[in-house]
Amino acid sequence: MLFLTATGLLLTSCLTVNQDLFRHSNDTESLQRYVEKFPLNLRVIKDNGFLWLTNIDSNQYEQIHETDEQLLTMFKYYRDIYRYNPLDNELKIIILYLKKSDELKKYSRQITGEPQWGPYGYVVSDYLKPKLKRDYFLICASEDVGTGTVLHEMVHILNWKNLPYLPYWLDESLAKAVPPFDTTASYINHQSGKVTIVSYNALCLGEYLRTHNNKVVLSEFIAFGQKWPLLPIINKQSAMSSSLMALLWRYLDEREVWSDCLMEVEKQRYFDAAILETCLGESEPYIQYDFVEWLKLRKYLPPPVFTF
Repeated sequence: MLFLTATGLLLTSCLTVNQDLFRHSNDTESLQRYVEKFPLNLRVIKDNGFLWLTNIDSNQYEQIHETDEQLLTMFKYYRDIYRYNPLDNELKIIILYLKKSDELKKYSRQITGEPQWGPYGYVVSDYLKPKLKRDYFLICASEDVGTGTVLHEMVHILNWKNLPYLPYWLDESLAKAVPPFDTTASYINHQSGKVTIVSYNALCLGEYLRTHNNKVVLSEFIAFGQKWPLLPIINKQSAMSSSLMALLWRYLDEREVWSDCLMEVEKQRYFDAAILETCLGESEPYIQYDFVEWLKLRKYLPPPVFTF
């Protein structure tokens, strides 16, 4: 059986997470001795309660601390969204953070127990395997992609633990919203050599508008945002749709009805404009107008000139 992760697939096969990592996880010195057997010069770092295995340069450890701070901020947001405290659950989470994604590809199976499933970041876990269902999670990411991937993958774990109704579009769009942050992407202008950072969600919005007469029609927007392939794979369609819904979640967050809408989606097991009308107490035409104005205010409109 296949389950979606941020940018790839989580295979619930006969393979299991490397249990030795978690057996040693309560003692950082013991875990350090254990990971020294891998050919990557891994170091164990524990910061703000989060456990990292990494081979990045020591002068870059500050980015780990900053990510831990962001994770704590993110937990506060999701405590309100899910209406419970995510930290109350006794989850065992280890973050494997390597210098390069190529290293994940080469050593993932040896370290985690399973091969690399996503090119940017992914979660290895026994949680979705019915016969095991252990609360062990390994978040895998790399420095050349960025620590934002760790935040994204953490949302997937929170979703799995707390949302009984979790179709692929909902799981991925919630992970792409990642309040109070935004999903960004880097683009290199090969003529000037300059690197430009733009919101990937905004990039997807621009692609959507180019194929929809440059208009945001709320009912069509929501319907498109829930379009996914039959299999939980990441392609152009699913990347666009989940990013569009991520923008809608961010809008609902600022209107302070994110949790209300999510709970209603969980109850009704679908999402349409009527749910927005109920939660916002406004008509669909007004919500559509307000959403477009919000997109302009937050600089998602006009969209960036980059294309897929």
